[in-house]
Amino acid sequence: FGATASGKKIAIALLKRLNAFVLAQKGSASGESINTSGDAYLEFILPKKASKKAWGNEWPDKEEQAQWINKLGNFALISNKATARESNMSFSEKKERLSKEVYSLTLDVAKMDTWDSDNLVKRLAAIVGLIDQIWGL
Repeated sequence: FGATASGKKIAIALLKRLNAFVLAQKGSASGESINTSGDAYLEFILPKKASKKAWGNEWPDKEEQAQWINKLGNFALISNKATARESNMSFSEKKERLSKEVYSLTLDVAKMDTWDSDNLVKRLAAIVGLIDQIWGL
């Protein structure tokens, strides 16, 4: 998804739809809603340019990083475009910023202690599960 501009647009549209579904499932008794027509940006949780200092413990193998960078499970929707510095932050720094987002699936990422391949696979499975609930694939 994340390797091309069109793939990123598809990922944003899909994640917006999934977030709207999650919000509807919660019942939204508070009247909370997500503007699905507004701007949303794609955040690579594990950055494309992950430094060894910031990400070496969770992702020591560059080949493994490359396999997961552009997968749907590695993306989070954010409401304000991140700066290059913010995009490349360590997970502990990044999750603080993600915890202030309006998107339910992004908030789920912020609740995690680490961002490693195990959590990425769990998140991808959760996203595929939502896709199956909505479209029965």
